Formats: sequence, structure tokens, C-alpha cells
Amino acid sequence: MNENATKIKSLVGQTFNKLEKESDASGYLYLSNGAKIYISYWRCYASEKSKFSSFDDKQKYGFAVPMDSLNLLKEAILNVEISSIKLTESFFDIEIRLVNNAVLQVFNFTGNEVWEVTFSDGTTILSNYF
Repeated sequence: MNENATKIKSLVGQTFNKLEKESDASGYLYLSNGAKIYISYWRCYASEKSKFSSFDDKQKYGFAVPMDSLNLLKEAILNVEISSIKLTESFFDIEIRLVNNAVLQVFNFTGNEVWEVTFSDGTTILSNYF
């Protein structure tokens, strides 16, 4: 495991305490220790009956109103402790598991859809620099 992967794992035990929308279904997730994660392409498994992603934003899928993916994400992860974090070896996607059994996956499809983790000490890791 490289130094950056080890540093990302240091976020275990933190909670998400704010989600700041940047555009459509992308934004910044703020953690209890002052770190933040920029997400643009992501998927959340909140429960057996609640699965959604950044790609679902503004889709109706037969519902009365379009989906608001970031609002659904807030409901699933805010004020919930991170139980584990891992990076996938081939693509460097982030998989975050929470104590409420929700799972958030943040994608780095081609190295151009960048996620960014900024730690409380100001250091930053970008997905396309692994």
C-alpha cells in the first residue's frame, strides 16, 4: 500500500458533517476532522431498497418528481461514522463504508474524472496521481 492509500485510510472513524453542492450531482463532502472529499461521479448503496448515483440526478424513472441525488446522499451519510475506506487497485476508486451499512463509491473512470481528498493539514491527493 502506498503512502497516499495509507493517508486515505486515516479517515476511518470520522463522520460526514456537511455536503456542499458544486454543480448538479457533484460537490464537497466535509468530515468531522476538517478534511474534505470532492466527488463528481459516485454511487451510493444506502439500503437494500435505496440505491442511487450521480447519474440518477434529475431523472424521473416514473416518480412524480425528478431525483435529487445529492439530497438522497445527504440523508444516507451525514452524521454517520466511516467504518472503512479502500481504494480499488486497478482504477483508484474510493469505497467508503459507514457504520449504518451504507456504501459510497467515488469513481475515477479514466483518470480525468478526478476525485480529490484534502486533509485537515492542507495536503491534497488527486485520483489521477496514483
